[in-house]
Amino acid sequence: MARPIRVFCFVDKQRRTVSRLVAGVAVVTSAVAVVWAATDVSAEEARDVESKIAGGQLAEDGRFPWMAAITTAEEPDVGYCGGTLIADDVVLTAGHCFDDLSPAELVVRHGDVTLAKADRYAIADVVVAEGYDHDLQYDWAVVKLAEPVADAEPLPLAATDDEDWSTFEIAGWGVTGHTAPSPDLRWAEVPYIDDTECGALNEDSEFFPKTQLCAGELEGEEVNACPVDSGGPLMAEVDGRTVLAGIVSWGSDCYETPEPGVYASVGAQIDDIRAAVDEAGGKPPACR
Repeated sequence: MARPIRVFCFVDKQRRTVSRLVAGVAVVTSAVAVVWAATDVSAEEARDVESKIAGGQLAEDGRFPWMAAITTAEEPDVGYCGGTLIADDVVLTAGHCFDDLSPAELVVRHGDVTLAKADRYAIADVVVAEGYDHDLQYDWAVVKLAEPVADAEPLPLAATDDEDWSTFEIAGWGVTGHTAPSPDLRWAEVPYIDDTECGALNEDSEFFPKTQLCAGELEGEEVNACPVDSGGPLMAEVDGRTVLAGIVSWGSDCYETPEPGVYASVGAQIDDIRAAVDEAGGKPPACR
């Protein structure tokens, strides 16, 4: 049986070159040595490893009711990508989650912080952002579920990218210690990094301030999204309400160098996202 392909984007810590990790082999946009490669693991192996968002903590039941995971149909209890429920029948995730596997090879999990206990949903349709390419400038995709989530609590979309951002929250079933995806949902707080500083820190890779956001700890303990967190939410408080500000896209090796994570900006692309939801036949997402 073929092993599933696991995808995440990171920047080589020495050359800062954007790479995609595919089934343990790095596909690099220029010829450089990679820091490490993603590892395919079984669900049983995943349960034996304390995996997490770097610097994060376990999420309590109900803490993030909109949180979803995208997994392979072959290994549905092991994370592949994250996602956010933005309507009862629509999940928003990263475009690069569909680089190597078709929707028929994937399922959506939702409803429990322990991935193996979450409900499974078949995927009816996927609309990847128009203009998406491996430079990740438009790294998002709309996933239409075959059936709606009962008693759903979708996360509203940030209506603009002009907010006075300060601190975000991230969540996911991503890896830790370069090993296995987490069997349980974890979360962390990360500070906003302005476009000028982010561009300077990523000067040898492509950061697009019109469609992307930066966040992450640059000093002290590393706090960042990791492989398999791709597609998960970057959340912020706006007028006392949590909104989806961004989508996990790419970043550095999350345990080696304190560099920012890069996220697709939801507010900057909200009209296109809503049009894609309509194209997929999903219910309109709420905005804030």
